[in-house]
Amino acid sequence: MLAACFALSVGPPAGPPPSRAASVADSVATGPGDPGAAGPSDSMAAGPAPSAPLEPPPRRFWVPRSGEGTLLDPDRRMHAAATFNIALDLRLAGASPAASLMGAATAGVLKELHDSLLRPAGAGQGASRLDLASDAVGLAVAALVLHLVTR
Repeated sequence: MLAACFALSVGPPAGPPPSRAASVADSVATGPGDPGAAGPSDSMAAGPAPSAPLEPPPRRFWVPRSGEGTLLDPDRRMHAAATFNIALDLRLAGASPAASLMGAATAGVLKELHDSLLRPAGAGQGASRLDLASDAVGLAVAALVLHLVTR
């Protein structure tokens, strides 16, 4: 059992497994009785060097700009709406307008930190500048609404 686990963690062998047809072809090409000829076992000994273990890609803080999309993507609208709702909910819970806006901004920043530092690689990993811009749009609309309501 331990050997199977070790084999799975190490990965597959470096080269393809030798086939019977390849060994027959080698013996036909060199001849069965040539003492100086390289046989199939000699050619396999000088096979490809073992590959280095696969490492995950390096972590980036920011998503590459080419992978961010546009400011009007559905995800960006959700960011703006969520930030807007968090700010208004905090205000309705009794926080001051400034505290409710700061709480919503903090939630947006923490979400991007999570995306960059804690998400598994390859799962949309990295903070998005456009997500933060969308959060700022939601904060601006929330600030306008709070200003108009509290006049």
